[in-house]
Amino acid sequence: MLDLSILLVEDEETIREELGFFLRHLAPGGVNIASDGEAGLELYRKYRPDIVITDLEMPQRNGMEMIEEIRKIDPGQPVIVTTAHSDSRFLLRAIELRIDHYLLKPIDLSILEEKIAKIGRQLRLERELRQQSQILEEIAHLEGNMLIVLDHTFEPIFLNREYLEFFGIDSVEEYREKECRLSDHMQHQEETFVPEKRDGFDWVRELERKEPGRRVIALKNPRDRAITFYAVSITRIPETGHTIVALSEITELATRQQFYRRRARFDELTGLYNRFVFNEEFADRIKRARSLGKNLCLILFDLDHFKVINDRYGHPVGDRILVEVAQLLRELVEPGDFLGRWGGEEFVILTCRDPEGARELAEKIRRELKKRLFSEKITLQCSCGIACSRVGKETEEVTELFRRADNALYRAKNEGRDRVVSDR
Repeated sequence: MLDLSILLVEDEETIREELGFFLRHLAPGGVNIASDGEAGLELYRKYRPDIVITDLEMPQRNGMEMIEEIRKIDPGQPVIVTTAHSDSRFLLRAIELRIDHYLLKPIDLSILEEKIAKIGRQLRLERELRQQSQILEEIAHLEGNMLIVLDHTFEPIFLNREYLEFFGIDSVEEYREKECRLSDHMQHQEETFVPEKRDGFDWVRELERKEPGRRVIALKNPRDRAITFYAVSITRIPETGHTIVALSEITELATRQQFYRRRARFDELTGLYNRFVFNEEFADRIKRARSLGKNLCLILFDLDHFKVINDRYGHPVGDRILVEVAQLLRELVEPGDFLGRWGGEEFVILTCRDPEGARELAEKIRRELKKRLFSEKITLQCSCGIACSRVGKETEEVTELFRRADNALYRAKNEGRDRVVSDR
């Protein structure tokens, strides 16, 4: 279990005392409390808490200014903002500062507890992933299950039994006669190395250029076709000119690491990309589209009146429907486009289609949703908002494009729902 620590920054004494008492039950790692942004920043530097919960309007240094300084120290620091503000200026600034959650005052403590628990799960997954990476790096320095010794010309002079058994042969001489190449069995897997050149042991030179912790290969066994993962360590012996290559099997660790990585990047319920990945992709794709002179269209859509379904049928049914909606979206959205769950019943798509193409996709989704029968024979409808980056407008940023799409979605809701509205 993760011993969460929390920093609370709040200038109103009554709220500060109430929240401080409440948070102590949720943070075994301790709660530090400050009454303004300056003191909060000092406590942050001293204790480096897991979660920061802060008000916006405060003396000395306001919440936004404090968050800016915190982001300089740790860009990934989870932050929850409590505020009486709900206008678009705050929301845009929140996106820009990558604030994880915000709560309007008066604070609903059950919602705050839920958001803290969500961040806690995310932090636990990230820490487990880092731990697995550290173990992987340590194993790479141990004596491997396969051992190769190459001379100064990169010809093999020793291959241990495990290496020879992989090919089903008995000696180095037989290995040479059959012209076996380990590189022919290297497979593309998540973050594994596959060489550009397949000749002899040239792959060792290529792999040597990678950082030690990233020297991982996946081999398909020529007999049973099973995939096995190996961490590779490469040691040069200057005195002899020999190169020692050790392959340590890490299949269980690599599989577990892939699992944790997936859990950290994908929405737990629907399996779609989560909000964290969306923030990364959004910034990267708008820059890439601008450099290529292409559009980037953002489609935000929201399932209409979904709260009624949860209230009438219960959240388990609502969750099943969200999973079914996610599967429908996978069928409709092209592989090159980004598809993610923004939160709740909201979904997001990034596509390089032109504005008309983006609208056609949104309309197709809207129509297909209405045609399908979901769990409990429930029908759905959705509202969509679209905004496309303007080719040639170099100053357009992520926050501007998101604001335009969000405004278009707001208009779709106000104009009666079950429609697609493009930003004008």
